[in-house]
Amino acid sequence: MPTDSDLTVLDTPCLLIEQHVLADNIARMQALADQYGVDLRPHIKTHKMPVLAQTQIEAGACGIAVATLDEAETMAAVGIDDIQIARQVIGERNIARLVSLRRRARITCAVDNAENARALSAALARHGLTVGLLIEIDTGLRRCGLTDADDVLTLAQTIRDLPSVQFRGLMTHAGHAYGASSDHELAGIGRAEG
Repeated sequence: MPTDSDLTVLDTPCLLIEQHVLADNIARMQALADQYGVDLRPHIKTHKMPVLAQTQIEAGACGIAVATLDEAETMAAVGIDDIQIARQVIGERNIARLVSLRRRARITCAVDNAENARALSAALARHGLTVGLLIEIDTGLRRCGLTDADDVLTLAQTIRDLPSVQFRGLMTHAGHAYGASSDHELAGIGRAEG
């Protein structure tokens, strides 16, 4: 830990990391995942640091999750090879970036409509590549995702029949939980999401 005199020479803003706290947090999260037999895929949107993402993977994480293509490209550039993009990748330019990214890493991304799944499939098939797709479920945030079970099943069947994409499961983000005003409300949102 820096002394008070060390702190006076630092430019601000700057990032200070207590390495023992960081190492303990990474180890505890991995131990919890291991205890329950689940893969840990930390979302790097908080730290956005390749060195920390690599540390999490070295501790046992199966890969990482990112919020943007920029983050995915940054992580792939340092050799991280299992990346989940926790959103939809839409539009010709972004799909082209995804195709390029797929050449460097295993990629999974979210979809919530058949048109997007077909566009991804067509672009990837032209290059002989595949990605995994997660159907996004709206559990209350009201940002994107499906709410009807029949729509989810129909989209899963559509994905199953498309080349170059593989149905990998479901995804949700109950981001409205951040606005919970009590532990009781937060617990209710968690139960509803499950």
